[in-house]
Amino acid sequence: MRRHILLVVMAAFLVFFILAEAVAPAYASLLDEKLKEKEEIERELGKHQSSLKQSRKDEAALKKELEELDRRIQELEQELQKINRDIAATEAEIARVEEKLKAAEEELAKKEETFKRRLRIMYEQGNVTYLDVLLGASSFSDFLSRLNYLQLIAAKNQQLIESIRAERDEIAAMKEELEGKKNQLEAMRRRILANREEVNRIVASRRVVLRDLQEEIARKEKAIRDLEREAQELDRLILELIGKDGGSGITSLRSPLAGSYYVSSEFGWRKCPMPSCQGKPSPSCGVCHGSGSNYHGGIDLVPLGTRSVVAAETGTVVLARWYGGYGNCIIIDHGEGFSTLYAHLSVIAVSVGQKVLRGQHIGTAGTTGNSTGIHLHFEVREYDVRVNPRKYYHF
Repeated sequence: MRRHILLVVMAAFLVFFILAEAVAPAYASLLDEKLKEKEEIERELGKHQSSLKQSRKDEAALKKELEELDRRIQELEQELQKINRDIAATEAEIARVEEKLKAAEEELAKKEETFKRRLRIMYEQGNVTYLDVLLGASSFSDFLSRLNYLQLIAAKNQQLIESIRAERDEIAAMKEELEGKKNQLEAMRRRILANREEVNRIVASRRVVLRDLQEEIARKEKAIRDLEREAQELDRLILELIGKDGGSGITSLRSPLAGSYYVSSEFGWRKCPMPSCQGKPSPSCGVCHGSGSNYHGGIDLVPLGTRSVVAAETGTVVLARWYGGYGNCIIIDHGEGFSTLYAHLSVIAVSVGQKVLRGQHIGTAGTTGNSTGIHLHFEVREYDVRVNPRKYYHF
C-alpha cells in the first residue's frame, strides 16, 4: 500500500515535470513572439519619428519661406504706394506745366500778332510814315534819329518775342521731361505689379505644399500614436508573460562580465556615439535617427581580459537572438517583473526557455548591431522600464 502511494506521488511529480517542460517552451515561444512584435513596432516607430522630424523641419523651412514672401509682398506694396504717389505728383506737375505752357503760348501768340500787325502797318503805310517823320523832322539828323528810334522799337519787339518763345520752349521741354518721368514711373509700376503677382503665385503654391505637408504630418502623428498604443498593449502582454515562472525578482546583481572591465558609457542621455554622426548627425543613423543624441538605457562595459558574459542573477532566458540595434542579444527574466538584457554579443551560449544560474556563462562580448567596438551593453528592466543598473550593482 505504501509502495503504491509512493508510485502515485512519483507519477504525479513526473506528470507535473513533463507538463512544466511542455509549458515552458510554449511560454517562451509566445514571449519571444511578442518581443519580436515589439521590436518591429519600435523599428517602425523609429522610422516614423525620423520621418516626422524631417517633415517638421520642412514645415519650419516652408513657414520661414512664407514669412519672407509675405515681407516681400509688403515691401512691394510699399513700393507701389510710393510709385503711385510719385505718379500722382508728376501728373499734378505736368498739369501745372501745361497751364504755364498754355499761358506762354497765348502770350507768344498775342505778342507775335501785335508785332505782325505793326510790321504790316509799317509795310503798308511805310512811305507815309517816313514822309511824316521827314516832314516832322527839324533836320536830317533829327530824321535819322526818329528812324533809328522806330527800328529800335521793332528790334525790342523782336527780342521780346524771342524771349517768350524761349520760355515756351523751356516749358515744353520741362513738360516732355515730366512725361518721360511719368512713363518711367508707369513702367516701374507695371514691373512691381508683375513682381507682386509672381510672389502671390509663389505664395499660393507654397501654401498648398505647406497644407499637404501638414496633412502628412498629421497622418504621421496619428500613425505614431497608433503604434505607441500598440506598443503599450504589447508591453502589457509582455509584462504578463514575464515573471510567470515564479522567479523571486532581484535585490542585487553580480557583474555581468566574468573578468575585469571599465565603464565606457553611463546610463542616460548622451551624444550619439556612432561614427556616421560625428560632426553632423545623420538622419539614417539607427541610434539617434539624426537628432545627434540618444537616451542610453543601460551601461556599457569594455572587457580588459576575458570576454565571457555571465548571468547577473538566476532566471529564465526569454530572448536569445539578433534583436535589432542590440545585435546578438539575451534577455533573462528574473520574476516579479525584473529582467536583464545583454547586447552586442559575438556568441550566444543559451537558448530561450533555459534556466540559468547567477554567474553562469551565457555568451561572449562582441560588437554586433549598432556598436562602435567590443563591449557589453547591459540593461536592467523593471516591468520593461529601463533603470540605471547601478541601482543593483556598483560598477
